[in-house]
Amino acid sequence: MSFRFSGKNFIPFHKAVIPVCIALGACVSDQATYQATGDTGVQIGYTPDAAPVNRRTGMPEPGCWALDYEPAVTETITQNVQTQREKRDRDGTVTEPAIWRSETTTRIVTPRQTLNFETPCANMLTEEFLTSLQRSLQARGDYEGTISGQMDRQTRMAIRQYQVQNGLNSAYLSLENARALGLVEVPRPPETETSAPETPETVPEPDVTDI
Repeated sequence: MSFRFSGKNFIPFHKAVIPVCIALGACVSDQATYQATGDTGVQIGYTPDAAPVNRRTGMPEPGCWALDYEPAVTETITQNVQTQREKRDRDGTVTEPAIWRSETTTRIVTPRQTLNFETPCANMLTEEFLTSLQRSLQARGDYEGTISGQMDRQTRMAIRQYQVQNGLNSAYLSLENARALGLVEVPRPPETETSAPETPETVPEPDVTDI
């Protein structure tokens, strides 16, 4: 299960950072806070560039494809960094307190990813098909809207919520998930011709007559 598919916005989380003194004298306090950010689903949709190219033939793969992008997830870290150590006299009394400053850094937790997957063709997305889709998503608790047979925003959100559970963070319905919902027939493997087993020839027994 990958980090990128949560179905919802990433939740801020906190960690404690153990103070570590560096040779130069800088230390990091244990007041660091971490926050993960990043909205999901920069949608591109059905474009001529969506079909992947077959490496063997150099031609686009047949069928209908969707192209979607999931933006990078970044982590913002705010921590207090000691810029000057405290000063003490010979008796150990603090004469000058330590000086700290707040420092914020950002790092990429998950880089931006391209989502490229096969999807039901546009001529399949009829009102009857979308009605069945909404009912299937409703039965699974992912769709709470009206059964309208229209691909509206609420239906898109329900598609994403369902597909995230299967590892695809996109509001475009994949062909694989359409099959899992029972909306598209699963292709059968090609049948192999089997020849009937050969039966050994039986030689008739000769008639035996008494002489």
